[in-house]
Amino acid sequence: MKCLIFETSTESGFVLLSDGRTSLLHPLPRQKEQGALLSGIDKVLRSGNVSLQELDCIGVGTGPGLFTGTRIAVLTAKTLNFTHNIPLIGFCSLMPYAPSPKEEHLVLLDGRSQGLFIYDGRSCFSRSSKHPAPEERARAVSPDPDRLSGDPVRKGSVNVLSLIAELERLFLAGTHSSHRDITSIYQVPRQT
Repeated sequence: MKCLIFETSTESGFVLLSDGRTSLLHPLPRQKEQGALLSGIDKVLRSGNVSLQELDCIGVGTGPGLFTGTRIAVLTAKTLNFTHNIPLIGFCSLMPYAPSPKEEHLVLLDGRSQGLFIYDGRSCFSRSSKHPAPEERARAVSPDPDRLSGDPVRKGSVNVLSLIAELERLFLAGTHSSHRDITSIYQVPRQT
C-alpha cells in the first residue's frame, strides 16, 4: 500500500511516503510548514519514484493544533483527493507522536488559549490548565498522576511505524473518506 501522509498542525510538521516496506520522512522547516508542504510532497514523491496516480491513500493530520497549518494540510489533502480520486484518511494530529499503541501514554500540545490538547491513544480532547510548567501540566491532566515516572515531558518525534500501521489498519477496514467528509479540528470538546 502506497500512502502519502502529512501533518502541519503542530510545530513538528512532516511529509511521509510509505509503501508498506520502506518509508521516506521529510521534516518540514519549523514555523514554515505551510509554505513548505507542497515542495515537501514533491520531494518525497520524487525521492520515492512514485506518482500521485500510484498512491493508494493520503493520510492527513486534521488537528487539533495550529489554525492555519491545519487548514492548509486539510485543504491540500482534499484537493489531491478531488483531482486524483485518492482516498483520504484523517487522523488526530497528536497521534504520530504517541509511542507504541500498546503503551499507556498522553500526548500533550499547548493549545494556548484552549489550554492543552491531549491525545490518550483513543481520542483527542482539551482541558484548561493554569499550570505554567510542562511537568505540572502533565500531572494536572493525567488520569493517574502517580503513574507518571521519569521525565514525563519529552519532545516527541514521529513514530513512523506506529502511524503507518494505524493508517493501514484504517484503510483496510474501509475507514477512508472523500474530500467532502474530511474536516479540520480547530477545537475539541473540553473534558471536565
